[in-house]
Amino acid sequence: MTMNPPALTQIACHEIGSLLDRFPDMEVLSLDCFDTLLWRRGQAPRDVFCDLPIKGGAIQRRMAAEGKMRHARGCEVTLEEIYGALMPSADANARFAAMQAELDAEAAPCFAYEPVVQLLEAAKARGLMTMIVSDTYLNAGQLIDLIERAGGERVIALVDNIFCSSDYGMPKAGGLFAPVLDQLGIAAGKILHLGDNRIADHDAPRKLGILGVHLRQFTHAQETQLRLEAAAATLADPAVRGVKPAFQPHRPALALRPDMDDAGALGFDVIGPVLTAFDRWLETEEAKLAAETGRPVKTVYLLRDGHLPGLVREARSGAKPLYASISRFTARRGGLADPAALERYIDAEQHRRFEVHADQLQLSPRERKEMGDSLTSMAAYLRQDDVAAKVQKRGSLFLDRIVKHLRRAGVERGDAVMFVDLGYNGTVQNEIAALLSERAGVHVAGRYLLLRENDVSGLDKAGFIGTDDYDDAFLLALTRSVSALEQLVTSGLGTVTDYRDDGRGIFSAARDHKRQQQVRGDVQAACLTYARVAGDADMAAERQAAAASLTRFLFLPSAAESALLATFAHDVNLGTRDTNKLLDSNTAKQDLRRNGLRYAGTTDRLFPSAELCGERFDLALAHFAQQRFGLELRDADVRRNALSVPCIVASGSDQTLVDLDAWPTHDGFFKVTVPLGTGGLQAGILLGRIARHVEVESVMLTTLKELERDNGDGATLLTPVYDGVERLSDALFACSANGLMLVSAPASGEAVAAEIVFRPIGSPAVELRLAA
Repeated sequence: MTMNPPALTQIACHEIGSLLDRFPDMEVLSLDCFDTLLWRRGQAPRDVFCDLPIKGGAIQRRMAAEGKMRHARGCEVTLEEIYGALMPSADANARFAAMQAELDAEAAPCFAYEPVVQLLEAAKARGLMTMIVSDTYLNAGQLIDLIERAGGERVIALVDNIFCSSDYGMPKAGGLFAPVLDQLGIAAGKILHLGDNRIADHDAPRKLGILGVHLRQFTHAQETQLRLEAAAATLADPAVRGVKPAFQPHRPALALRPDMDDAGALGFDVIGPVLTAFDRWLETEEAKLAAETGRPVKTVYLLRDGHLPGLVREARSGAKPLYASISRFTARRGGLADPAALERYIDAEQHRRFEVHADQLQLSPRERKEMGDSLTSMAAYLRQDDVAAKVQKRGSLFLDRIVKHLRRAGVERGDAVMFVDLGYNGTVQNEIAALLSERAGVHVAGRYLLLRENDVSGLDKAGFIGTDDYDDAFLLALTRSVSALEQLVTSGLGTVTDYRDDGRGIFSAARDHKRQQQVRGDVQAACLTYARVAGDADMAAERQAAAASLTRFLFLPSAAESALLATFAHDVNLGTRDTNKLLDSNTAKQDLRRNGLRYAGTTDRLFPSAELCGERFDLALAHFAQQRFGLELRDADVRRNALSVPCIVASGSDQTLVDLDAWPTHDGFFKVTVPLGTGGLQAGILLGRIARHVEVESVMLTTLKELERDNGDGATLLTPVYDGVERLSDALFACSANGLMLVSAPASGEAVAAEIVFRPIGSPAVELRLAA
């Protein structure tokens, strides 16, 4: 008869150290091996198989061979049996060599998890017997060798016994603990077992009276995050999960995180690993830059987005970072000291906000008026010799103030200045690097978290996540939503707009609301907590993991992350007071209903993935794939299952009944396009033939040219007339059998059409037919 084990059923990783104190009467500490004592640097066990010497990638074939043998045996299998299935025609020597390659591949990413090692040491100090009970295709000898290779003599010396499921032909959940008890001859109630599998390490031992405790490696949110990061890694780099593992060196630190709110989790689990890896890379770049230039290197973090990267450096090293407030706006002002800069500005800046142009160029109110209100008049005015000379002189004086600002930050003549920023184009460096070299006597380099230049500048630039490791399409996709990251790492200062004569910055008022400031502060504090506790890892692995973390956050954010940023505004930071909402879920839903996949594929909003978070996951994934690979998708490509909509088209006294195709968009809505010629036609959509009730989302007038371009930007609101229809709310109508919606357009010289988005509700039944 067995006694019921104590009530404790689960502990988190940060609670491991207190486990033995809770059960002082135990005589044996039993541990699972994988993901308890030994952890891997990949996301899943199958990542080990990427390193097997099998052309084209081994994961699927290696897993299939194991699955085949488990099905055939109906029980546990050995490594020898697996390779017999994987390499049926190979001789014994070839299979042995292949098995040895797998053992080597298994050992390389494995490491002994320090909290569990310390638990073993505490157990031995108390005089407890220790053992490993593992579900594995390795035999005891192979597992002993693996533990010693991963943890060294220190760890293997702490283990008294090892029991492997492959040696007994049964897993833990299938009865392995019974022969373990028989061999030990110790009462079940004196054994404490810890492992990460709820069924194998908690339920199974408890059935025999052993105190099984489930080790919760991660919260549910963390498990989801890590799994999706691995998915993001494969989309960022198709070689991942083929011939490269999905590295996740941040797993041990995440497992030890204490409970935090959503902002803390975002800072510790996501932003922390990205910026900590970035900072380690910056350290290597500083050494390289010093060696290449032979100059003292001054790392200068550009505010505002260099704020948190600078704090990460301070958290990791204790050294006070150097900061400089140089924005795109002030860099462009100073860059006008270059005689060729004004012409570049005229060619590149084609917007029609002339007050912004005047401010950027430091024009007086009188000069602004003389410039005029057209791009043509502006270009002509600025190309006048006297005006160009004034702009250049003012730019030169402004550049002098930037130099003084850098001197205040600690930059000296002869230094190699390494600007650090998020990226992605390096505009500040583009504008003033050459000028600073001449005027301040410094070499200017730029090191960016993300580098994807709009032009090939030829300047001293590098990106932690850049073209050395990723293709341009992927980098471009990241840049489109990078505003979300910018708002989390920035300082609370307003935008720098000018400098005093002594180089002190002059800033616009900060316009972040209190909620945004609070969330950002909590995220940054948790990020710094991660930076202080994170361990070191291989740089290539850290880069891959950081890119995957960033990609997952920007393209597959969680509901909690999206909610945190729901009220955020993004400062345009070009010397204006402009701000844009980071995300607008209500407008996004409206656009999805009106445009379907077109929204997910082509929207230019700041953080569309977060807007899609509340919708179907497949839409977020479609948006991810389209942005990542630059897929050219059109409405016609996704049209399936049309709804036939009867419509009466009238011209004068002539009437024609036609059936039009309405195509599904989102949430049960359909969109039908009703041609109205060049105007003068009237169309009646027979709503009563479609459904008993109809919800009308929008009725818009557009041109056929815009339809051909898949572009609805020029559509205008069209007001329909209803007949035989009762309005139940602003958008919901009850339709009689002959109820209809009348639309028309005035005569014009251009072919137009009405686009109607609606949702049928109730009988008559909606009959769907496949599109031809």
